[in-house]
Amino acid sequence: EALAVVNEDRGEALMDEIREIVASALEAEHGRLDQRQSEVIATRTWLSASIVGALIATILLAILSAQLTRRQFASVENRRHQLSLLNTELETRVRDRTHELEMAREMAEAETARAEHERGRVELLLREVTHRVGNNLAMVSSLLRMQQAKLDDNGARAALETARGRIQTISTAQRRLRLGDDLQSTRADSLLEAVVSDLADAALESSTIAVSSSFEPLVVS
Repeated sequence: EALAVVNEDRGEALMDEIREIVASALEAEHGRLDQRQSEVIATRTWLSASIVGALIATILLAILSAQLTRRQFASVENRRHQLSLLNTELETRVRDRTHELEMAREMAEAETARAEHERGRVELLLREVTHRVGNNLAMVSSLLRMQQAKLDDNGARAALETARGRIQTISTAQRRLRLGDDLQSTRADSLLEAVVSDLADAALESSTIAVSSSFEPLVVS
């Protein structure tokens, strides 16, 4: 059959047909290769663009994060500095106030000590005055008694006795008069009861009459 093809001079035509088929196949294969290569290049380009975009986005995010971090750090440092200043100011105020309070306490203690000293001195003077007044009244009463003993006139003796009784009453009232703790007030009801009792004892010494008194609590200053 091959010889028949050669003898009939169809071999060259078949070879040309084969060449055309092979060329078409090669051309189609080259087309597919070119298409695949284009697709690969497009894919690479897209991947490269995506990677570049991702890198740019990452860099931008890093820059933004760095700026935000720097701002937050600056804000924290500023607040810390302000808090430090406020703390220093508060410590200064507390120290000054503590010093003022300490000085005020020392002054108050000094004033209290002086007041206690003055109170003691006043109490001592009052006791001394009370003692001297009592002694003077007792001396006057004794002088009246001595003068009464020298008189023969019953009227004069009675007058001196009355005067001596009044002085004795004043002396008793003076002894009973006591100021309160504030050295400015006294219980008037207690004083009046004592005076009435002394007067009753002096005036009704030999009498069977009983005298009673009752006073509402009264403080005078």
